[in-house]
Amino acid sequence: MTSALFLAAILVVVAYLSVTRKDATEARFHPALTAAEVLVVAHETAPTPALLAAVRERVTAGPARFHLLVPNLAEHAELTDAEREHRHADGERMLALALPLVEEASGGAAEGSVSYRHDPMDAIEEALRDGDFHEIILSTLPHSVSRWLHVDLPHRVAHLGLPLKTVIAREPRRTAGRGEPLTEFRG
Repeated sequence: MTSALFLAAILVVVAYLSVTRKDATEARFHPALTAAEVLVVAHETAPTPALLAAVRERVTAGPARFHLLVPNLAEHAELTDAEREHRHADGERMLALALPLVEEASGGAAEGSVSYRHDPMDAIEEALRDGDFHEIILSTLPHSVSRWLHVDLPHRVAHLGLPLKTVIAREPRRTAGRGEPLTEFRG
């Protein structure tokens, strides 16, 4: 009889808490009160008009702070420290070029970092562990030249559970400058 009474009491309490959710602690994000932390992931497309337009578009949706993550662009893990440092220096140059443009597009200060990780998914997961991000903007090259699209990175990032906007730069066009052909990305 005692066991039946305890079981009934437990079921009543569980049902009550399930309906009222009085025992649940929820972290509520109020966009009107707090700026969203947006992780922007890009490498070669970091300074493109398409990415900067996505940043401006996000700002119109509400207050936001941006962190530009530049993953290592190596196709595989570097074998030597010199290779690793060379790739990291490439990322630092891209960050130095793109960060002021992201700041201008966002209308405020932005932060940035370069990852040593050669796998962009690993770099993103590491950034998410280290920061408190609410959204991700992923910028990549067109499908014809993008490694990230070939490994289905946008789909993999979407499984992380954060809102994701994927920005794809337009096809490259050839432009002449100082007598040499130069490839640049539009949009």
